[in-house]
Amino acid sequence: MSAPGRTEGLPQLHSVEDVAAALKVSRRKLERLRAAGRFPKPDVTLGRSPRWRATTITAWLADAAGRATN
Repeated sequence: MSAPGRTEGLPQLHSVEDVAAALKVSRRKLERLRAAGRFPKPDVTLGRSPRWRATTITAWLADAAGRATN
């Protein structure tokens, strides 16, 4: 039996700040991309906080890289 509070097996959800830091852009730049429809919709919204799975961001980066080479 798992101990209470364990999150193993649950998908890791990343905030705007997490994603911006990982992409090395400002939060404002990320918000502009979202507003322009050039960034994926959040996988889940907790209250008013959007959250993304790492797989969503990785897929978006791969798609963007593919478009850049064509």
